[in-house]
Amino acid sequence: MGEMMLEAMQSALVQFWSEPCTESTRRWQWLSDLFKGALLISLSDGQSMLKLEREQMLTLRQIAHCPEKSARVAAYGADCTEA
Repeated sequence: MGEMMLEAMQSALVQFWSEPCTESTRRWQWLSDLFKGALLISLSDGQSMLKLEREQMLTLRQIAHCPEKSARVAAYGADCTEA
C-alpha cells in the first residue's frame, strides 16, 4: 500500500506543477522565474550579501540570464561562461 500511495503522490505533484497558474504560465515556470529573479537581485551590485568573487557573480548572472549556451554566445560572445 505504501508504494501505491507514493506513486499517487508523485502523480498528483506532477499534475499540480504542470497545471497553469495563469493562462500562459505553468506553476513550475512561475516558481523558476521567482527563483531567477531572487538570484539576480541577490547578485546586484551593492546588494549582494554573498561572499563571491566578482567573476563568480558575473558567471552566475550570465547563466541566470541565458541558461542555454547558444543564447549566452549570442549575448556575451564566444568566450562566455561554460555551464
